[in-house]
Amino acid sequence: MTSRESFFNKGIYINTLRRFRLGSALYFLLLFLCVPLPLLTRSVKDLTDSYFQFGRLAFANENSLLFDGSFLYLPLIISLAVPTVVALLVYNSLHSPRHAIFVHSLPISRRANFISSALAALTLMWAPIALTGAVLLGMSLCGYARVIGVFPILVWVLVHFFITGVMFATAGFAAVISANSFAVVGINALLLALPVAIAWGMQLFAGQFLFGYYDNGGITEKLIRFSLPVWIFSYGEGKHIYNMFSGAGAWMFIAAAAVLFVISILLYKKRKIELCGDVAAYAPVRIVLKYTVCAISFVICFGIFYCGLSMRVWAFALISAVICSVVYFASEMLLQKNMRVFGKWKGLCGFGAACVLAMLFIVYTGVFGYETRVPDKADIGEAVIYDYINAEIPYMDNAKFIDEVIDF
Repeated sequence: MTSRESFFNKGIYINTLRRFRLGSALYFLLLFLCVPLPLLTRSVKDLTDSYFQFGRLAFANENSLLFDGSFLYLPLIISLAVPTVVALLVYNSLHSPRHAIFVHSLPISRRANFISSALAALTLMWAPIALTGAVLLGMSLCGYARVIGVFPILVWVLVHFFITGVMFATAGFAAVISANSFAVVGINALLLALPVAIAWGMQLFAGQFLFGYYDNGGITEKLIRFSLPVWIFSYGEGKHIYNMFSGAGAWMFIAAAAVLFVISILLYKKRKIELCGDVAAYAPVRIVLKYTVCAISFVICFGIFYCGLSMRVWAFALISAVICSVVYFASEMLLQKNMRVFGKWKGLCGFGAACVLAMLFIVYTGVFGYETRVPDKADIGEAVIYDYINAEIPYMDNAKFIDEVIDF
Protein backbone atom coordinates (compact mmCIF):
# COMPACT_ATOMS: atom_id res chain seq x y z
CA MET A 1 0.00 0.00 0.00
CA THR A 2 1.29 3.47 -0.89
CA SER A 3 2.24 5.62 2.08
CA ARG A 4 0.41 8.91 2.63
CA GLU A 5 3.86 10.56 2.75
CA SER A 6 4.97 9.29 -0.66
CA PHE A 7 5.61 11.63 -3.59
CA PHE A 8 3.83 9.51 -6.20
CA ASN A 9 0.60 7.55 -6.40
CA LYS A 10 0.30 5.05 -9.22
CA GLY A 11 -3.49 4.92 -9.03
CA ILE A 12 -3.89 8.68 -9.51
CA TYR A 13 -1.38 8.61 -12.38
CA ILE A 14 -3.07 5.74 -14.27
CA ASN A 15 -6.58 7.04 -13.61
CA THR A 16 -5.62 10.48 -14.99
CA LEU A 17 -4.16 8.88 -18.11
CA ARG A 18 -7.29 6.81 -18.61
CA ARG A 19 -9.67 9.74 -18.13
CA PHE A 20 -7.98 12.05 -20.63
CA ARG A 21 -6.47 9.63 -23.18
CA LEU A 22 -8.87 10.84 -25.89
CA GLY A 23 -7.59 14.40 -25.44
CA SER A 24 -4.05 13.12 -25.88
CA ALA A 25 -5.12 11.34 -29.06
CA LEU A 26 -6.69 14.56 -30.32
CA TYR A 27 -3.43 16.43 -29.71
CA PHE A 28 -1.56 13.81 -31.76
CA LEU A 29 -4.13 14.12 -34.54
CA LEU A 30 -3.65 17.91 -34.65
CA LEU A 31 0.14 17.56 -34.82
CA PHE A 32 -0.18 14.88 -37.51
CA LEU A 33 -2.45 17.08 -39.60
CA CYS A 34 -0.05 20.03 -39.26
CA VAL A 35 3.26 18.33 -40.08
CA PRO A 36 3.49 14.71 -41.33
CA LEU A 37 0.31 14.70 -43.44
CA PRO A 38 1.19 17.79 -45.57
CA LEU A 39 4.60 16.25 -46.20
CA LEU A 40 3.14 12.86 -47.13
CA THR A 41 0.79 14.39 -49.69
CA ARG A 42 3.72 15.66 -51.75
CA SER A 43 6.67 13.86 -53.28
CA VAL A 44 10.23 14.49 -52.18
CA LYS A 45 11.04 15.96 -55.59
CA ASP A 46 8.09 18.35 -55.39
CA LEU A 47 9.10 19.47 -51.89
CA THR A 48 12.71 19.89 -52.96
CA ASP A 49 11.78 21.94 -56.01
CA SER A 50 9.34 24.12 -54.05
CA TYR A 51 11.47 24.89 -51.01
CA PHE A 52 15.11 24.45 -51.98
CA GLN A 53 15.48 25.22 -55.66
CA PHE A 54 15.08 28.99 -55.34
CA GLY A 55 16.96 29.31 -52.08
CA ARG A 56 13.80 29.98 -50.09
CA LEU A 57 15.21 28.23 -47.03
CA ALA A 58 18.33 29.45 -45.28
CA PHE A 59 18.88 25.92 -43.96
CA ALA A 60 18.67 24.02 -47.28
CA ASN A 61 21.85 22.07 -46.55
CA GLU A 62 20.43 20.81 -43.25
CA ASN A 63 17.75 18.59 -44.78
CA SER A 64 14.71 19.88 -42.94
CA LEU A 65 11.45 21.56 -43.75
CA LEU A 66 10.22 21.27 -40.17
CA PHE A 67 11.43 24.77 -39.37
CA ASP A 68 9.86 26.47 -42.34
CA GLY A 69 6.92 28.66 -41.39
CA SER A 70 4.50 26.41 -43.28
CA PHE A 71 5.20 23.54 -40.87
CA LEU A 72 6.41 25.42 -37.79
CA TYR A 73 4.06 28.12 -36.54
CA LEU A 74 0.72 26.31 -36.27
CA PRO A 75 2.14 23.38 -34.21
CA LEU A 76 3.87 25.92 -31.94
CA ILE A 77 0.61 27.80 -31.37
CA ILE A 78 -1.18 24.53 -30.58
CA SER A 79 1.58 23.51 -28.16
CA LEU A 80 1.33 26.88 -26.42
CA ALA A 81 -2.43 26.47 -25.91
CA VAL A 82 -2.69 22.77 -25.01
CA PRO A 83 -1.01 22.98 -21.54
CA THR A 84 -3.66 25.41 -20.26
CA VAL A 85 -6.44 23.03 -21.30
CA VAL A 86 -4.61 20.06 -19.77
CA ALA A 87 -4.04 21.92 -16.49
CA LEU A 88 -7.75 22.75 -16.24
CA LEU A 89 -8.63 19.08 -16.79
CA VAL A 90 -6.13 17.33 -14.52
CA TYR A 91 -6.47 19.91 -11.73
CA ASN A 92 -10.27 19.96 -11.88
CA SER A 93 -10.37 19.10 -8.18
CA LEU A 94 -8.98 22.56 -7.45
CA HIS A 95 -12.06 24.23 -8.92
CA SER A 96 -14.95 21.77 -8.47
CA PRO A 97 -16.17 21.49 -4.84
CA ARG A 98 -17.64 18.00 -5.36
CA HIS A 99 -14.48 16.68 -6.99
CA ALA A 100 -12.31 18.37 -4.36
CA ILE A 101 -14.16 16.66 -1.50
CA PHE A 102 -13.81 13.28 -3.22
CA VAL A 103 -10.09 13.63 -4.02
CA HIS A 104 -9.16 14.92 -0.58
CA SER A 105 -10.99 12.03 1.06
CA LEU A 106 -8.63 9.54 -0.58
CA PRO A 107 -5.83 8.08 1.59
CA ILE A 108 -3.08 9.96 -0.23
CA SER A 109 -1.26 13.19 0.50
CA ARG A 110 -1.95 16.38 -1.42
CA ARG A 111 1.67 16.38 -2.52
CA ALA A 112 1.38 12.91 -4.06
CA ASN A 113 -1.90 13.86 -5.72
CA PHE A 114 -0.45 17.02 -7.25
CA ILE A 115 2.80 15.41 -8.45
CA SER A 116 1.06 12.31 -9.83
CA SER A 117 -1.46 14.47 -11.72
CA ALA A 118 1.36 16.63 -13.10
CA LEU A 119 3.35 13.62 -14.31
CA ALA A 120 0.23 12.21 -15.95
CA ALA A 121 -0.38 15.57 -17.65
CA LEU A 122 3.16 15.66 -19.02
CA THR A 123 2.75 12.10 -20.28
CA LEU A 124 -0.51 13.03 -21.99
CA MET A 125 1.23 15.93 -23.77
CA TRP A 126 4.63 14.41 -24.47
CA ALA A 127 3.41 11.05 -25.81
CA PRO A 128 1.73 12.64 -28.88
CA ILE A 129 4.85 14.75 -29.52
CA ALA A 130 7.09 11.68 -29.30
CA LEU A 131 4.72 9.68 -31.52
CA THR A 132 4.69 12.47 -34.12
CA GLY A 133 8.50 12.49 -33.96
CA ALA A 134 8.49 8.72 -34.52
CA VAL A 135 6.27 9.14 -37.59
CA LEU A 136 8.60 11.81 -38.96
CA LEU A 137 11.60 9.59 -38.25
CA GLY A 138 9.96 6.74 -40.15
CA MET A 139 9.32 9.07 -43.07
CA SER A 140 12.95 10.19 -42.99
CA LEU A 141 14.16 6.59 -43.11
CA CYS A 142 11.72 5.73 -45.93
CA GLY A 143 12.79 8.30 -48.48
CA TYR A 144 12.13 11.75 -47.00
CA ALA A 145 15.65 12.24 -45.60
CA ARG A 146 16.32 14.90 -48.24
CA VAL A 147 13.74 17.21 -46.65
CA ILE A 148 13.47 16.00 -43.02
CA GLY A 149 16.70 14.84 -41.41
CA VAL A 150 17.05 12.92 -38.15
CA PHE A 151 18.69 15.71 -36.15
CA PRO A 152 16.05 18.36 -37.03
CA ILE A 153 13.37 15.86 -35.96
CA LEU A 154 15.03 15.49 -32.56
CA VAL A 155 15.24 19.26 -32.21
CA TRP A 156 11.57 19.60 -33.17
CA VAL A 157 10.58 17.09 -30.48
CA LEU A 158 12.74 18.81 -27.84
CA VAL A 159 11.29 22.23 -28.68
CA HIS A 160 7.74 20.97 -28.19
CA PHE A 161 8.69 19.13 -24.99
CA PHE A 162 10.17 22.38 -23.71
CA ILE A 163 7.18 24.54 -24.65
CA THR A 164 4.53 22.24 -23.21
CA GLY A 165 6.53 21.63 -20.02
CA VAL A 166 7.13 25.30 -19.23
CA MET A 167 3.60 26.34 -20.22
CA PHE A 168 2.12 23.59 -18.05
CA ALA A 169 4.10 24.77 -15.01
CA THR A 170 2.71 28.28 -15.55
CA ALA A 171 -0.84 27.02 -16.06
CA GLY A 172 -0.54 24.75 -13.02
CA PHE A 173 0.55 27.68 -10.86
CA ALA A 174 -2.43 29.70 -12.14
CA ALA A 175 -4.71 26.75 -11.31
CA VAL A 176 -3.44 26.69 -7.72
CA ILE A 177 -3.65 30.41 -6.93
CA SER A 178 -7.13 30.66 -8.48
CA ALA A 179 -10.09 28.43 -7.64
CA ASN A 180 -12.14 29.41 -10.69
CA SER A 181 -11.64 27.79 -14.10
CA PHE A 182 -12.35 30.96 -16.09
CA ALA A 183 -10.03 32.98 -13.85
CA VAL A 184 -7.26 30.41 -14.39
CA VAL A 185 -7.27 31.13 -18.12
CA GLY A 186 -7.15 34.88 -17.49
CA ILE A 187 -4.39 34.65 -14.85
CA ASN A 188 -2.34 32.35 -17.07
CA ALA A 189 -2.63 34.82 -19.94
CA LEU A 190 -1.76 37.66 -17.56
CA LEU A 191 1.39 35.87 -16.39
CA LEU A 192 2.52 35.37 -19.98
CA ALA A 193 1.64 38.90 -21.11
CA LEU A 194 2.87 40.76 -18.01
CA PRO A 195 6.44 41.33 -19.31
CA VAL A 196 4.99 42.76 -22.53
CA ALA A 197 2.61 45.03 -20.58
CA ILE A 198 5.41 46.29 -18.33
CA ALA A 199 7.70 46.96 -21.30
CA TRP A 200 4.94 48.74 -23.21
CA GLY A 201 4.09 50.87 -20.17
CA MET A 202 7.72 51.85 -19.66
CA GLN A 203 8.01 52.73 -23.34
CA LEU A 204 4.92 54.92 -23.24
CA PHE A 205 5.84 56.79 -20.06
CA ALA A 206 9.47 57.26 -21.06
CA GLY A 207 8.50 58.47 -24.52
CA GLN A 208 6.09 61.00 -23.05
CA PHE A 209 8.10 62.37 -20.13
CA LEU A 210 11.77 61.88 -21.09
CA PHE A 211 12.86 64.15 -23.93
CA GLY A 212 15.36 62.47 -26.22
CA TYR A 213 14.46 59.00 -24.99
CA TYR A 214 14.91 56.25 -27.55
CA ASP A 215 14.92 52.53 -26.74
CA ASN A 216 16.96 50.84 -29.44
CA GLY A 217 17.02 47.23 -28.26
CA GLY A 218 17.32 48.30 -24.64
CA ILE A 219 15.58 47.25 -21.47
CA THR A 220 12.06 47.07 -22.94
CA GLU A 221 13.13 44.56 -25.59
CA LYS A 222 14.80 42.45 -22.90
CA LEU A 223 11.65 42.61 -20.77
CA ILE A 224 9.45 41.49 -23.64
CA ARG A 225 11.60 38.39 -24.14
CA PHE A 226 10.67 37.24 -20.62
CA SER A 227 7.32 36.28 -22.14
CA LEU A 228 7.68 32.70 -23.39
CA PRO A 229 5.53 33.08 -26.56
CA VAL A 230 7.47 36.21 -27.55
CA TRP A 231 10.78 34.49 -26.81
CA ILE A 232 9.78 31.43 -28.87
CA PHE A 233 8.65 33.37 -31.94
CA SER A 234 11.61 35.77 -31.74
CA TYR A 235 13.75 32.98 -33.22
CA GLY A 236 11.65 33.08 -36.37
CA GLU A 237 12.10 30.14 -38.69
CA GLY A 238 14.99 28.27 -40.23
CA LYS A 239 18.24 27.28 -38.64
CA HIS A 240 17.91 29.96 -35.94
CA ILE A 241 15.72 27.45 -34.06
CA TYR A 242 18.89 25.47 -33.32
CA ASN A 243 20.15 28.39 -31.23
CA MET A 244 17.17 28.16 -28.87
CA PHE A 245 19.02 25.96 -26.36
CA SER A 246 22.50 27.38 -26.87
CA GLY A 247 22.03 30.44 -24.64
CA ALA A 248 20.78 30.99 -21.11
CA GLY A 249 17.22 31.84 -22.15
CA ALA A 250 15.84 28.29 -22.36
CA TRP A 251 17.51 27.26 -19.11
CA MET A 252 16.10 30.35 -17.40
CA PHE A 253 12.58 29.33 -18.42
CA ILE A 254 13.20 25.75 -17.29
CA ALA A 255 14.47 26.95 -13.91
CA ALA A 256 11.50 29.32 -13.55
CA ALA A 257 9.11 26.45 -14.39
CA ALA A 258 10.75 24.25 -11.74
CA VAL A 259 10.42 27.02 -9.14
CA LEU A 260 6.76 27.60 -10.05
CA PHE A 261 6.09 23.87 -9.76
CA VAL A 262 7.62 23.69 -6.26
CA ILE A 263 5.73 26.81 -5.16
CA SER A 264 2.51 25.31 -6.54
CA ILE A 265 2.99 22.17 -4.44
CA LEU A 266 3.65 24.20 -1.28
CA LEU A 267 0.60 26.42 -1.87
CA TYR A 268 -1.65 23.48 -2.69
CA LYS A 269 -0.79 21.78 0.60
CA LYS A 270 -2.16 24.82 2.49
CA ARG A 271 -5.18 25.53 0.31
CA LYS A 272 -8.70 25.41 1.77
CA ILE A 273 -11.30 23.23 0.06
CA GLU A 274 -14.13 25.68 0.67
CA LEU A 275 -12.44 28.26 -1.60
CA CYS A 276 -13.36 26.28 -4.74
CA GLY A 277 -15.01 28.68 -7.18
CA ASP A 278 -13.28 31.82 -5.91
CA VAL A 279 -11.30 33.91 -8.37
CA ALA A 280 -8.35 34.04 -5.96
CA ALA A 281 -7.63 31.27 -3.48
CA TYR A 282 -5.30 33.34 -1.26
CA ALA A 283 -5.66 36.84 0.19
CA PRO A 284 -2.31 38.18 -1.18
CA VAL A 285 -3.29 36.98 -4.67
CA ARG A 286 -6.48 39.05 -4.49
CA ILE A 287 -4.49 42.20 -3.78
CA VAL A 288 -1.95 41.52 -6.54
CA LEU A 289 -4.64 40.70 -9.11
CA LYS A 290 -6.75 43.74 -8.29
CA TYR A 291 -3.98 46.29 -8.56
CA THR A 292 -2.31 44.59 -11.54
CA VAL A 293 -5.53 44.79 -13.54
CA CYS A 294 -5.98 48.44 -12.49
CA ALA A 295 -2.41 49.26 -13.49
CA ILE A 296 -2.88 47.66 -16.91
CA SER A 297 -6.11 49.62 -17.44
CA PHE A 298 -4.28 52.84 -16.55
CA VAL A 299 -1.47 52.03 -19.00
CA ILE A 300 -4.06 51.40 -21.72
CA CYS A 301 -5.67 54.78 -20.99
CA PHE A 302 -2.28 56.44 -21.14
CA GLY A 303 -1.48 54.62 -24.38
CA ILE A 304 -4.67 55.92 -26.00
CA PHE A 305 -3.82 59.43 -24.83
CA TYR A 306 -0.21 59.15 -26.00
CA CYS A 307 -0.91 57.59 -29.40
CA GLY A 308 -2.70 60.53 -30.92
CA LEU A 309 -6.13 60.96 -29.35
CA SER A 310 -6.30 64.71 -28.93
CA MET A 311 -7.36 65.66 -25.41
CA ARG A 312 -6.25 67.95 -22.63
CA VAL A 313 -4.46 66.67 -19.54
CA TRP A 314 -7.51 67.20 -17.32
CA ALA A 315 -9.67 65.19 -19.74
CA PHE A 316 -7.13 62.37 -19.74
CA ALA A 317 -7.01 62.41 -15.92
CA LEU A 318 -10.82 62.32 -15.69
CA ILE A 319 -11.23 59.48 -18.21
CA SER A 320 -8.44 57.47 -16.56
CA ALA A 321 -10.00 57.98 -13.12
CA VAL A 322 -13.40 56.79 -14.34
CA ILE A 323 -12.08 53.72 -16.17
CA CYS A 324 -9.73 52.71 -13.34
CA SER A 325 -12.58 53.14 -10.83
CA VAL A 326 -14.85 50.88 -12.87
CA VAL A 327 -12.10 48.25 -13.21
CA TYR A 328 -11.21 48.49 -9.51
CA PHE A 329 -14.75 48.01 -8.22
CA ALA A 330 -15.55 45.35 -10.83
CA SER A 331 -12.46 43.43 -9.66
CA GLU A 332 -13.60 43.79 -6.04
CA MET A 333 -17.04 42.43 -6.95
CA LEU A 334 -15.53 39.38 -8.63
CA LEU A 335 -13.10 38.75 -5.78
CA GLN A 336 -15.58 39.34 -2.96
CA LYS A 337 -18.55 37.75 -4.80
CA ASN A 338 -20.92 40.53 -3.73
CA MET A 339 -21.93 44.02 -4.82
CA ARG A 340 -21.13 45.79 -1.54
CA VAL A 341 -17.62 46.87 -2.40
CA PHE A 342 -17.84 50.66 -2.54
CA GLY A 343 -16.54 50.86 1.02
CA LYS A 344 -13.16 49.84 -0.42
CA TRP A 345 -12.64 53.32 -1.92
CA LYS A 346 -9.49 53.88 0.15
CA GLY A 347 -7.64 51.28 -1.89
CA LEU A 348 -8.61 53.06 -5.10
CA CYS A 349 -7.43 56.41 -3.71
CA GLY A 350 -4.13 54.82 -2.71
CA PHE A 351 -3.70 53.39 -6.20
CA GLY A 352 -4.42 56.80 -7.76
CA ALA A 353 -1.96 58.51 -5.43
CA ALA A 354 0.71 55.95 -6.33
CA CYS A 355 0.17 56.60 -10.06
CA VAL A 356 0.44 60.37 -9.59
CA LEU A 357 3.56 60.07 -7.43
CA ALA A 358 5.17 57.75 -10.00
CA MET A 359 4.57 60.26 -12.81
CA LEU A 360 5.83 63.16 -10.69
CA PHE A 361 8.92 61.14 -9.83
CA ILE A 362 9.65 60.57 -13.52
CA VAL A 363 8.92 64.15 -14.53
CA TYR A 364 10.76 66.10 -11.84
CA THR A 365 13.67 64.01 -10.58
CA GLY A 366 15.66 63.43 -13.80
CA VAL A 367 16.83 60.16 -12.26
CA PHE A 368 16.96 58.46 -15.68
CA GLY A 369 19.46 60.91 -17.10
CA TYR A 370 17.10 62.44 -19.67
CA GLU A 371 15.60 65.91 -19.85
CA THR A 372 12.08 66.00 -18.45
CA ARG A 373 11.24 69.51 -19.60
CA VAL A 374 12.18 71.80 -22.48
CA PRO A 375 14.90 74.14 -21.14
CA ASP A 376 14.81 77.91 -21.62
CA LYS A 377 16.31 79.15 -24.86
CA ALA A 378 18.88 81.22 -22.93
CA ASP A 379 20.21 78.03 -21.33
CA ILE A 380 20.79 76.23 -24.67
CA GLY A 381 24.20 76.67 -26.27
CA GLU A 382 24.00 73.97 -28.95
CA ALA A 383 21.32 71.67 -30.26
CA VAL A 384 20.93 68.70 -32.56
CA ILE A 385 18.08 66.56 -33.92
CA TYR A 386 18.99 62.88 -34.11
CA ASP A 387 17.34 60.58 -36.61
CA TYR A 388 18.82 57.42 -34.94
CA ILE A 389 20.20 56.32 -38.28
CA ASN A 390 23.13 58.65 -38.84
CA ALA A 391 25.38 58.34 -35.81
CA GLU A 392 27.53 61.40 -36.46
CA ILE A 393 25.36 64.53 -36.54
CA PRO A 394 27.07 67.78 -35.48
CA TYR A 395 25.61 70.09 -32.85
CA MET A 396 24.68 73.57 -34.10
CA ASP A 397 24.65 76.87 -32.21
CA ASN A 398 22.54 78.74 -34.76
CA ALA A 399 19.76 80.66 -32.94
CA LYS A 400 17.16 79.96 -35.62
CA PHE A 401 17.98 76.25 -35.56
CA ILE A 402 17.68 76.20 -31.76
CA ASP A 403 14.22 77.77 -32.09
CA GLU A 404 13.25 75.03 -34.52
CA VAL A 405 14.53 72.34 -32.13
CA ILE A 406 12.47 73.80 -29.25
CA ASP A 407 9.36 73.96 -31.44
CA PHE A 408 9.99 70.37 -32.60
